[in-house]
Amino acid sequence: DVSVVAAPYGAGDARLAELLVSVGDRVERGAPVARLDNQAALEGAVFLAEANLAVRQATLLQTRSAVQSSRDEAKATRDQAIANSREAESNLQRTEKLAERGVATSSTLDTARAAALDATLSVTRAEATLARFSSVDLDQQIDVVVAARNVAAAEADLARVKLDLGRALVVAPIAGTILDIHARPGQRPPAEGIMEMGDTSQMMAEVEIYQDLSLIHI
Repeated sequence: DVSVVAAPYGAGDARLAELLVSVGDRVERGAPVARLDNQAALEGAVFLAEANLAVRQATLLQTRSAVQSSRDEAKATRDQAIANSREAESNLQRTEKLAERGVATSSTLDTARAAALDATLSVTRAEATLARFSSVDLDQQIDVVVAARNVAAAEADLARVKLDLGRALVVAPIAGTILDIHARPGQRPPAEGIMEMGDTSQMMAEVEIYQDLSLIHI
C-alpha cells in the first residue's frame, strides 16, 4: 500500500523549508520527514504565550499578596479601633465622674461622649472591612479568582500554540520507505502530497505469461 505524505492540517500557505529524507530512506511512523517555513512564526507564538503566562502567574501572586496584606491591615485597624474605643470609653467614665463633682464642664463631657461614640463607630467600620476580607478563604476572594482564571486562560492559550507548532513539521503517517518526492524546498506542498511512501518489507509481483495464445495470471 502506498501512503501520501501531506502537509499538516492548518498549515495554510506555508512552503516547504527542508526535506529530511531522500527516496529510498526507511522511516518509522511519526518520524519527521520535512519542515515547513512557518516554524519561526509558530515558535514566536509559543514564546509570546509563555511570556503572557509568566505575567499572569506573577499577577496572581501579587494579587494574593495584596489581598493578604489588606486582610492583615484590616485586622490591625480593627484591633486599633477597639483599643481606641476602650480608651474613649474610660475617658468618658472619668469625665462623667468629674462632671458629677462639678470639676468637669458640660462641654468637656459632651466632647468625651462624642469621642466615645466616634470610637464605637470606628470599630463597627473596621469590623465590616475585616469581614469583607475574612468572609471567604484567600483563594476565593474575587480579585484572586479573576487572576487565577486569567492564569488558566493563559495556560490554555500556551497549550494551543504548542499544538499549533506541530503544523510546521511533516511526519511519516506509517513505517515504510520513501518511494517518491513531489516537492522541493521553497515550493508549496502540492495537492498530490509532498511525497509517497510504502511498506516494502512484503511485496507482490504480477507477471503475465503468453503460452499457446492463452493469458495466464500468476
